[in-house]
Amino acid sequence: MLAIFSCTKPVIVRRVAVLPFENLSAAAPDQDWIGRAVSEEVAGQLEGTRHSAVVSSAAIHRVDDYFGGGPERQAAIAVGANRIVTGFYSLRNGRLSITAVMESDPGGAVEQLFSGSGPEDDLLHLCEQIARKIDEEAQPPITGSARALRSYALGRYAEAIQLDPDFGPPYVALAQAALSRHDMAAFSSDFAAARARGNGIAAVDRALLNLDDAGTHATSPATAVVRVDALAALVRITPADPFHLRELADAELEINRYAEAADHYRRLAGLLPSESEPVNRLGYALMYAGEEAGATKAFQDFRRLDHDSANSFDSTGDGHFFFNHFAEAERDYLGAYARDPGLAEGTELVKAAWTRLMRKDTAGATELIDRYLGDRARQSDALAPFRAALVEELAGHEQRANNLLLPYLNSPVPAVRDAATKQFAVFSRKPELLTPPLGPAVKALLDRDYAQAVPAWRKLAEESGPTDWWTRTIYARVLADTGQTMESERYAKFTPIPQPLRGVGYDQLWYPWVLTARQP
Repeated sequence: MLAIFSCTKPVIVRRVAVLPFENLSAAAPDQDWIGRAVSEEVAGQLEGTRHSAVVSSAAIHRVDDYFGGGPERQAAIAVGANRIVTGFYSLRNGRLSITAVMESDPGGAVEQLFSGSGPEDDLLHLCEQIARKIDEEAQPPITGSARALRSYALGRYAEAIQLDPDFGPPYVALAQAALSRHDMAAFSSDFAAARARGNGIAAVDRALLNLDDAGTHATSPATAVVRVDALAALVRITPADPFHLRELADAELEINRYAEAADHYRRLAGLLPSESEPVNRLGYALMYAGEEAGATKAFQDFRRLDHDSANSFDSTGDGHFFFNHFAEAERDYLGAYARDPGLAEGTELVKAAWTRLMRKDTAGATELIDRYLGDRARQSDALAPFRAALVEELAGHEQRANNLLLPYLNSPVPAVRDAATKQFAVFSRKPELLTPPLGPAVKALLDRDYAQAVPAWRKLAEESGPTDWWTRTIYARVLADTGQTMESERYAKFTPIPQPLRGVGYDQLWYPWVLTARQP
């Protein structure tokens, strides 16, 4: 276990996918519903336990549909299951027999969990026994009505609710179906009906519905906190679930809740000790929080976990760059390129060129850009000149930058043409070509109209995400220009990470100022 987690014993979590059971009564296809009923009932009873995380059937079907159908087992593994539960059943003369098996660590041992039988009406009790064989902390049945479970398994959700008004999953299914149709009236009706049942509906189903509802309101960075809070509530109810925990940590990072994101990435790494990406994301959360020692340690741990991969070198390079260690950043970016020249379309060389720009080595930056253009030409990379233009502009080669950029102004690809037009507007100081709110903010800055520039850039900075650090740095420039040096230093302490694959770069608005501001 890595040192950053060594103080806490890792929790062994079963990521369980309960697949539909097979009907052995081939002559009775009308009994196929039982296979899904067993799957949904057993999975539902595992929700919220400390040691089992349920891979939902919805998640499995999304992957299955994406790949055009196929064995659900493969889709479950792709989603992250490390336990596959399935089995078979038969119903003869009113007697139901069920056998459940579990495959551990896909491709590993298969064990028989349960084999039993009882009257047809004993379905819920049989499912409960299977669930407790998987996890002794399994919850009570998700419904007390076998008839409601049958309707739910058949996709008759409204009927299932009529039979058991406190049966949560049908409400969730109806709400999500309404959202998929963009039928907000139906969603609101389903959500209101579920809320009217209060605590009669299981906590996990209430949390899922609240998360869906939050998603309908989180339409901007300012309202994204609604969805984050709903995710946090769901994570508290399902402590072993790494899927929603990862979603929560990512969402917190996007709205700049760096400390909370870091805490959740640490927890995620504990749940998934063999995965390296949570540790990588932890490094970025700590980096954006300004915790250099913690970020450096996390990136080093990521390097070890990821076996010195090109991506791990890129991450450590980003950390060095953000904290103004540009020589070290160049070493790591070039290390990433040496390991995988195709990583991020070969732009590790562009990032390395940025480290030269930050050290005022424009000749070195140009040398690396020339190397990048030559390498990408051999790969027939049509967008490489576009990515190189910004570095050439910052290096003082305005004509060469324009020559690289101009062909894209007539690109037949609308997105490329639009990006080129905006980049050209920045190069030529024509903010009127930029759309609001950025265009007016850029114009106010270039015109030194600080009465407009200060509030415009403050708003942009407040709404920016962690990858938009350049916005904060431009705001720092505006603050410095208006004599607010202490506040400016808080924003300008860190350097925006190079992002060669973004559509448009606005670095001309901060880069020259930073070089001057950091003069001893």
